[in-house]
Amino acid sequence: MNVTLKEYDPLSLAAFPEGSVAADILKGFNLPELYLIRSVPQVGLSHGHERGSLHFLSQIIKVWNQVPRVTAPGAASDIFEGQMESLSATQARWTSKAHLALPLFLSANAHLVRSIEGKHILDGDLDCALRQYQYALSLFTAADNPPLALAIRNNYAVARLATADSAVESRAVTREVIKNLRIALSSRKKSPTQGGYMALNFYAFQNSLLERDRNDKK
Repeated sequence: MNVTLKEYDPLSLAAFPEGSVAADILKGFNLPELYLIRSVPQVGLSHGHERGSLHFLSQIIKVWNQVPRVTAPGAASDIFEGQMESLSATQARWTSKAHLALPLFLSANAHLVRSIEGKHILDGDLDCALRQYQYALSLFTAADNPPLALAIRNNYAVARLATADSAVESRAVTREVIKNLRIALSSRKKSPTQGGYMALNFYAFQNSLLERDRNDKK
């Protein structure tokens, strides 16, 4: 059973306030722009008419219109995060848990935005975002929901940038991010909207790394 969801525009790190961690990431990695994907076009469930499935879908539909608001800089998202974390723990007789990655993805996005919206990084929120992205990816394969897999990998890559504490580490993180996004590129055709923004991120990272390599050789 597949349910279509409204797609929202991605969040650009260029939209964060000057002096924020997000703005510093763009400057530090010499990136003109970087996008966080905030939505996916659909979610699918096995045993779609079971009570647990109906509960899950009703909750996703109920909160879906909140997604742009709770993933904007300065938003109060604590209640939303709690709802999504609780929803991701829903139990039912499903043959696949791929759909449970969606509320984890939404919660992680809110944590990530809060971790980089201020002048100082919030390590607790960043760690939570990274853990939730990783756990979400462990629940399914890209074939189960290509747009969701692509979105999670994209946002996890962005989150990793905030963990770089030095020039040497930032280079290593950039290479890891490029590798992660290259994996996601394989499903780009199945997710043209998310894939387009992820491709922009990928090439921005590649150009940034090439520029630093050229500068090192001067």
